[in-house]
Amino acid sequence: MRLRHLGPHSFLSPQPHPRQHEWLTQFTPRERHELVAEDQQARNTVFGIILGAICFGLAMLVAVLLLAM
Repeated sequence: MRLRHLGPHSFLSPQPHPRQHEWLTQFTPRERHELVAEDQQARNTVFGIILGAICFGLAMLVAVLLLAM
């Protein structure tokens, strides 16, 4: 018998955990494509923000080190 356990921080469930998400079938292929495109755009935006913050931090570090000399 297979255990219905989802990991160390979960509990045993009387119903098995489904592998295929039912809600995915509620969308048309066009809507799924739009969801994927929106997700990709959001990921790219977050990547740009994080990259900008890293570059700004490095620029500030260089400026502080140069002024300290």
